[in-house]
Amino acid sequence: AGNETIKKIELLSAWFCPYAQRAWIALEEKCPGKFTVTESMERIPPNIFEKTPLLLEKNPRAQVPVIIDRRGDSEVVVYESLICVEFVDEAMNDDNGPVLLPGPPSQRANARMWTDKFNNDICSSFYSLLLKQDKEGQESAAEKILSSLREFAKHCKGPFFYGEEFTMVDIAIAPWAV
Repeated sequence: AGNETIKKIELLSAWFCPYAQRAWIALEEKCPGKFTVTESMERIPPNIFEKTPLLLEKNPRAQVPVIIDRRGDSEVVVYESLICVEFVDEAMNDDNGPVLLPGPPSQRANARMWTDKFNNDICSSFYSLLLKQDKEGQESAAEKILSSLREFAKHCKGPFFYGEEFTMVDIAIAPWAV
């Protein structure tokens, strides 16, 4: 029965994608060993990556991550990293397991605001830093990343953003912090 469950929850991923890593981390937290990961970017030497037909079929944007949940009567397909994290939190619910968006509605809203802020301030600046060719542009992007990380760190309440609980906010930052 366990092997059948693994086949019913599938993550379409790419090993190098920090956004896909968010969905993977959420699945590892909520249902370890109960899902399969399918590499959805095939490497064609020397350095070309081609998207698999399954990825192109399941996501109109042709981007990872994609979660395919085949546990019910009909297949559910979810994409976009933070939407995948929320889906995993709600759909893979176990009364004894971790909750990635814990607390009252105000705390859950606060977690969503921090993840959105992180996406806008740090992720965008990270890619700007990688793409900028001029030193001034790179320094500006790096400074924005550092100032955003400092602000984020001021609000951390322990080893994780909300103290001892590992939440969606931690998942949002983890692929960029490790």
